[in-house]
Amino acid sequence: PGGRQPKIPPQFEAKMVDICSALRHFHVPVFKSTVIGCMNGCIENTSVAAQFSGGQVGEGWYYRWLDRYSDQLSTRKCKPFEADRARWCTASNLEAHYNVLEATALEHKFAVRNSDFDPSTPCSQKILWVGNKLPRVMSWDESRVTLDMVEVDGNLRTLCLRGPGDEGKTLAHKGGPSATVVGGSTAAGDSLPCHLIFSSKSMQPGWTLNMPVSTLIDTSVNPPKPFPTTFHCNETGTMEHTTGCVRYFEQNVFPTYAAVDQPVCPADPILAVTDGHGSHLSFEFLEFCRRKGIILVLRTPHSTNVSQGEDTVNFPCFKTGYRKRKHEV
Repeated sequence: PGGRQPKIPPQFEAKMVDICSALRHFHVPVFKSTVIGCMNGCIENTSVAAQFSGGQVGEGWYYRWLDRYSDQLSTRKCKPFEADRARWCTASNLEAHYNVLEATALEHKFAVRNSDFDPSTPCSQKILWVGNKLPRVMSWDESRVTLDMVEVDGNLRTLCLRGPGDEGKTLAHKGGPSATVVGGSTAAGDSLPCHLIFSSKSMQPGWTLNMPVSTLIDTSVNPPKPFPTTFHCNETGTMEHTTGCVRYFEQNVFPTYAAVDQPVCPADPILAVTDGHGSHLSFEFLEFCRRKGIILVLRTPHSTNVSQGEDTVNFPCFKTGYRKRKHEV
């Protein structure tokens, strides 16, 4: 009456904040429509609903509510974050992985214990990598790249909790037409040559032009030049379960060591860190590793977004250039 603005009871609005907080704890996106729909469900067929036109709250109430709780809530662009990563990528799981890596590096003399290690000092290192072994410590992984011209909508916004803990990551699902890029790097800071697998029976010449090259130089050719990207195609555009990793190491990894007269062999192995993708654990590839001198260390599942250079540096750089090139073809 008298033009008084309708109100939601404070305890209802506070409970809505609690619901948003719980959803964001599990990286579930909370959209404007989510909040409005939830609140309308709470007040349906009540005297509170009778205050509002049509018996429902709308955008006006939502923005006033958000302003009232601006000390706790904000909005940010969504950053897709897979559900499995939220479950597996924990501090304890990552610590377990690095303990395994430490033990393996020490056992095979890629590293030595640091006599000056002080657990009370931040960033004090438990082990020291042997300098000439750094090029023989490598990491590799695969990533999907889209083949169509449709980009994911990067403008969706979700409610977020105030403070440094909520950056807008939201659960997402993979899908859509794609190819596979295989990338790797060494602990010495070099990039291994890329390997790109197209979903096709054959490759168009334009697909292979202006692709990135490795920072490693092939000195076996005259004049010396960087190792180039290699290409493959199959029906699915993915790494074949039995032969994909074998092909990658034979075409992209081993030649970089042979070029500097340090071929990979059981007497002089390499330490290769990767995830537990099925193609990395096939019998054929594991037997290949045993024969050739590749010591495998697996990462914690679904943690490469924080523990692997390919996901944090190499693939983002590649995909930026790839998207640009894709629109030019």
